[in-house]
Amino acid sequence: MFGNAGNDHLVGGEGNDILKGYSGDDKLTGGIGYDILDGGDDFDVSYDSASDIIIKCEEQL
Repeated sequence: MFGNAGNDHLVGGEGNDILKGYSGDDKLTGGIGYDILDGGDDFDVSYDSASDIIIKCEEQL
């Protein structure tokens, strides 16, 4: 949608868009690491709660 680097077409940041099922940088919260919504083993380093992340995802949609 924005044509920026990486596979992220929702927020325009570099890295993979976790809403498309890829692991990588979570750009919805601005943290580095795995988004807890993508089934990764690591927590999002922004330390947002799961409910906060879900709300932010829904706002992007």
